[in-house]
Amino acid sequence: MDFIFDNLKKIAFGILVLILLVVCWPFYSVPTGSRGVVTQFGKITGIEGEGLAVLPPWQRLTNFSIRAEQADIEKAEGSTSDQQPVHVSMTVRYAISPDKVAEVYEKYSHDGNLSSYVQTATAEVFKAVTARYSAPELIAQRAKVSADISGALREKLAIYGANVINIDMRNFAFSTDYMAAINAKVTEEQKKLAAENKLKTVEAEQKQKVAVAEAEAKATVATAEAQATALRL
Repeated sequence: MDFIFDNLKKIAFGILVLILLVVCWPFYSVPTGSRGVVTQFGKITGIEGEGLAVLPPWQRLTNFSIRAEQADIEKAEGSTSDQQPVHVSMTVRYAISPDKVAEVYEKYSHDGNLSSYVQTATAEVFKAVTARYSAPELIAQRAKVSADISGALREKLAIYGANVINIDMRNFAFSTDYMAAINAKVTEEQKKLAAENKLKTVEAEQKQKVAVAEAEAKATVATAEAQATALRL
């Protein structure tokens, strides 16, 4: 009986030690591309770098990613200064600034994922930038529009402690009716250009014929004059 009781005490002691180790385990690992946010009773007390961190049992460590993240924005909508609807799809790659980890953790995200903020900010920036251009300007100055969007988005995301790595814009398009009107105008201009080129070709051919006729006439006159001179001699 005593033997069984002793074994039970040993098992209970082992379980107690295991529980204490789990609860009070002082070792934490911060993986590559992350920072460890140290909190004490919910308050941030420090930031640990990559590697092993040793903390007292009353503190907790949360891994926070500073790796490059990606936010996809499908069909962000805007309107040009001449009231033409326009939309675009974008992919924004960003990363949290290491020196902004504590601020971002406290205000926006506990793991470094700011996708929802990036999506909202991108949609707002696209709408604001496109409103400064007319539809023809938006088409003709695509590179400048992209640069304006990129600059405005970098400035806006800096508020959230994020650095923009790159922006991929795709499927930049206007409404179906407007695109049809543009295509029709392009087709009309191409036809007009083709007609102008044909007219120029005809005019050039006519000028060439006139020049040939004049040359032949001069040659005929010269021949006749030469023959007349020969007869007089």
